[in-house]
Amino acid sequence: MKNSPFGLIGKGYERVNFIHRFAGRLLILGAFAHYGLWLYMRHSMGAPLLVFAGPPLTGFIAVVSLAVILLSSLKIFRSRLYQTFLFLHIAGYITVLVALWFHRVAIRPYIIVAAAAVVFDALQGLLIKTRFKSAILKSVPGNMTKIQVQNVGDGWRAGQHVYLRIMRGRRMFEKHPFTIANAPSSLSPANHDQSLILVAKAAGDFTKTHITLTQAVEVLGKENVVHIPWTDEKSVQDKGSFVSESGHEPNRVSVIIEGPYGSFYADLARYETVVLIAGGSGFTYCSAMLEDIVGSFREGKCKTRKVYVTWALRDLGMAQAFSASVNETLDLAKELGLEISFRIYTSTIASREANTIHLSHLIPTRVDVASLIEEALESTATAANFRNVARGSGVGVGVCGPTTLINATRKAVARASGSLESKAGGITLHSEVFGW
Repeated sequence: MKNSPFGLIGKGYERVNFIHRFAGRLLILGAFAHYGLWLYMRHSMGAPLLVFAGPPLTGFIAVVSLAVILLSSLKIFRSRLYQTFLFLHIAGYITVLVALWFHRVAIRPYIIVAAAAVVFDALQGLLIKTRFKSAILKSVPGNMTKIQVQNVGDGWRAGQHVYLRIMRGRRMFEKHPFTIANAPSSLSPANHDQSLILVAKAAGDFTKTHITLTQAVEVLGKENVVHIPWTDEKSVQDKGSFVSESGHEPNRVSVIIEGPYGSFYADLARYETVVLIAGGSGFTYCSAMLEDIVGSFREGKCKTRKVYVTWALRDLGMAQAFSASVNETLDLAKELGLEISFRIYTSTIASREANTIHLSHLIPTRVDVASLIEEALESTATAANFRNVARGSGVGVGVCGPTTLINATRKAVARASGSLESKAGGITLHSEVFGW
């Protein structure tokens, strides 16, 4: 359930998903134990083990459904075949509820409560958090597509995410989560034309297909298109050109966004020093946070005095997807007197001219997270000494990227010097991990 009561205390569903997994496994373990003991009792009595009628049949169906849910929930299956996992998960628990309804009359009140919770969650997501909008798709360097959802200027907090469904082709039935790459218009220093910005990197069939379609339209132009259905990446490559069935401009598409979701109180602007660390397309999270901090600083609602932005990139061209908005944000921060240290780490050889973020430093090596955390703590502690106060106002660390980067950041924060951390006012970590 994405719309659980945990939202009232600022916890997104992804933060408490471990409770869902633990409770689910406990339930399945109990069901297996119940069915196993029933089989043992039948065997002891010399009765047939398989009975395809009445409560034994409905119990068997429920246990099999739970087994399917358990196996399809394994990380190796979930990460590679997420849409299949999602279908089996939904179909599985519906089957379990129906089977248990006919299994025992005494448990029907509990089935009603469980079904009501599922229906309430679905209705809340559909009626309150779902919006039908128009979006402009634009291909950007780094094999990515920028998705500008129009007329959605507010209604989220930096760091949150939405589920996106693009209404074209056979993949219109799929929805995927994307971190919002900008702060709300009321705070954002950049000009996003009252839009919600998403950036999609080609990482799976869903994103690869839509990126290929977008790139083909931009190269060929409308005057050279022919009418074929939106299908998949291969059909685009084979035909060479295409047009949407509605006849509208292909780069302007109808979308459905559901959300926002995510922790509501990830407010890094309350720390004296902020460290933003991103790996690849994980910069969407850091971009929104940076805009939020600078916007809050402009309105006098921010304690932050220094921001370290660290971006680890393999393809420097990816920076172009964010350069316009980031440059606007950095220019305003410089004008306001907010100190920002922006560093791009890349393991590939690239010229300084290739770096489109003009107030950043290009460093041709891997990022040393531990040194970065120590530098931020030392800077905050030194500033506290300069102001002649006992301790600073803390260091907030936000990181988004692959698991290796997340783990390195967690270790660096955990191993930070105790005395230095105390002098700086403490350190807090907020992480966003790639994956399902």
